[in-house]
Amino acid sequence: MNPASGLSGVGTNVTPTVYFSERVNPLTLTASNFYLYDYNTRKTIPTTISVAADQMSATLIPAQPLQPYTTYSFANSNYYHQSYYDIAGNVFGYGGPWSFTTGSGTITTAPAVSVISPPNGANGTPVNGQVVAVMSAQLNTNTVGQSAITVTPQGSSTPVAGTVSLASDQVTLTWAPAALLATSTTYNVTVGGFQDPQGNAVAPYTGSFTTGTS
Repeated sequence: MNPASGLSGVGTNVTPTVYFSERVNPLTLTASNFYLYDYNTRKTIPTTISVAADQMSATLIPAQPLQPYTTYSFANSNYYHQSYYDIAGNVFGYGGPWSFTTGSGTITTAPAVSVISPPNGANGTPVNGQVVAVMSAQLNTNTVGQSAITVTPQGSSTPVAGTVSLASDQVTLTWAPAALLATSTTYNVTVGGFQDPQGNAVAPYTGSFTTGTS
């Protein structure tokens, strides 16, 4: 789900999105079982429901920007009837509500790498070292895939096998190699291909480091 439950400082231009484990039947998503409301006033926010072409996610598009410093809850099923379904006719279980709190206004600045380790141009990096990138803003966890960080030997087009993970702070990305890196080798690093909760695409980062003899 985006924004993640409990997230604060969210831009008032956010469009909340639910990601499904199965293709959803869009005809069963209605304003009575898929909606956004002000947590304090309990008033429903006028929105339009937009289902992705692959039917694996649905987004609520508010008619107007959300209010600043306000907590919103999102109910993604009818509490009593659980009345929306996948394309096979199976009922989705109750998945909400979850809440987030807006910040001072809209957020349109692209998130960027604020700190990275190893730093660009580093020498003598251990062959078992990880790449850690700290972003300038929290991320939409659903847009962070295994290509969010790539590590590729210089002169090659094939990235090294590894695993990318996002920490619970939603700003720290870590790439861990599947095996030891080669010694005395320069590797190119890229970070990119994901978004923040408001849908702003990350500013791509490129850098490099060189391993040591062990």
